[in-house]
Amino acid sequence: MQPLDRRHLLRAAIVGGTASAAAMATAATAAASPTPSETPSQESPSPTLTVAADPLVVNVRDHGATGDGATDDTAAIQAALNAGKGRTVYLPPGTYLVSNMLSVFSRTTVLATPATVVKRTAGPALLGNGVLGDFTATKWDGESDIVIQGGVWDVNAGAVSASAVGFGLSHGTNIRVHDLTIRDVQRHHAIELCGVKSVRISNCRFLGFSDPDGNRGYSEAIQMDYAGGPSHFGLFGAPDFYGCQDIEVSGCYCGPSQTLPSFPRLAGSHGGPNGHQHTGLRVVGNYAEGCTEWAIRVYDWLDALIEGNQIVNGGGGIQIGPAGVQPSANIIVRGNSLRGLKGVQEAAGRPADAAICVGRLNEARTSRLIIEGNIVQDVKMEGIAVFRTDHAVVSGNHTARTSGVGIRINNSPRTVVSGNTIEQPGKEGIVAHLGSNGSVITGNIVKDSGAYGIGITDQISDVAVRDNTVLGAGTTAGTVAGLRVSNNANRTSLVGNTVRRRGSGNEAAYGLSITAACTGTWYTGNDLRDSGATGPVSDSGAGSQTSPGGPS
Repeated sequence: MQPLDRRHLLRAAIVGGTASAAAMATAATAAASPTPSETPSQESPSPTLTVAADPLVVNVRDHGATGDGATDDTAAIQAALNAGKGRTVYLPPGTYLVSNMLSVFSRTTVLATPATVVKRTAGPALLGNGVLGDFTATKWDGESDIVIQGGVWDVNAGAVSASAVGFGLSHGTNIRVHDLTIRDVQRHHAIELCGVKSVRISNCRFLGFSDPDGNRGYSEAIQMDYAGGPSHFGLFGAPDFYGCQDIEVSGCYCGPSQTLPSFPRLAGSHGGPNGHQHTGLRVVGNYAEGCTEWAIRVYDWLDALIEGNQIVNGGGGIQIGPAGVQPSANIIVRGNSLRGLKGVQEAAGRPADAAICVGRLNEARTSRLIIEGNIVQDVKMEGIAVFRTDHAVVSGNHTARTSGVGIRINNSPRTVVSGNTIEQPGKEGIVAHLGSNGSVITGNIVKDSGAYGIGITDQISDVAVRDNTVLGAGTTAGTVAGLRVSNNANRTSLVGNTVRRRGSGNEAAYGLSITAACTGTWYTGNDLRDSGATGPVSDSGAGSQTSPGGPS
């Protein structure tokens, strides 16, 4: 029999460096435990078991860590990390107390099991890819090529009064964090990314957040930030304001722990100076439960994908906005499900912003935006709102039972709103206003809207409203029409739309209403039979035309 070689067992457990911590633990146990001898034969003696040391794996127990939940293991684990540079540092099952930030270095894998708990008793973080107080790393030239896998990393907010982050990662590249839990963070973040590149965070759980002073209602479980010194990230690395590039957060859960509520946000960022924009950020396939603020906040991002996330029973959903220094652009928000949200009031005196809200943070603009295939259901706010955006597409979304407007576009010229289904919005189904010139609203279905089915209003021109269906508009008393053109909306065209009333309860007075302040409205080929309680059309506009051949 060949000698039992721990290296081969461990390598089998870490195929390509991505195997489970449970497999690693099983392999390590098998390598460290003797196995029964083979049944001896009369022809040969019993084989002798030998265990070969593996130079590629450093066990923290071999450097004095106890994992007994009572001993401070900081120095021992750090000694293992120092010895394990470029290798795998393994934390077997146990509870390891740490009183200061652990430093992990380039080309190192930190591997723990589901039964491994690293619990903070003091210090500003549990782990970082640098040395506390060393501010020499710049750009993306810090400790890199790092894997952190497995374990429960407990920031221990219930027992430690000082604030801290779970992991602080700055100025590095090619970092993987997966299959682990970070819990009970006080005032800061589970993972703080500052000026990093090519980071993947996957299949993690972020549980529990404490805000004893009540002034950190915006903290993210995962923050993508600039390396901007103490006001942004003061643990290590130069304050050169490098941003984040090529970041992916996928398959993670954010919610309450056994003792603390959820983080305010799952993922988000700060803005920064011109020339250091966050680029290539992806938040995909995560589940956010009970986030009290915006679950995902896209702030100052270029080339971003927000896809397939489920956001339930919290405050807000997805907020997109430039910081004001440089525009957000090339953003896709697709296939997300948002349900049971209470709303977030960003500014005093105005209602809660929409569940998917773009461009309300300041006067800066967003460009090239796609919002498609999302579901927004049972929210005490508007469904989708696009402000100050150029070249947006809002397509194939489904909103149901929003307390406000289903879909709103404001100061967003040439927006396409198509193929959406809007059920029971508390106010209008679709509204286009205030400079959303040249927009196209086509192929949408609006059912049982509290106010107008589709409204074109407030100093807007050249909007085309085509082939939409409005059913049962005006569940709120006093609604004028299913299709409404008002307040200096000029050269609006309405063609091929269908409007029907419910026939009971509150109903819109007309199928189509055009007010006196509007000029050059063209409407033709609309099916307005049985469309209003009073009649099909109320037209007080100037220069309206109805010729099937088009306006002259």
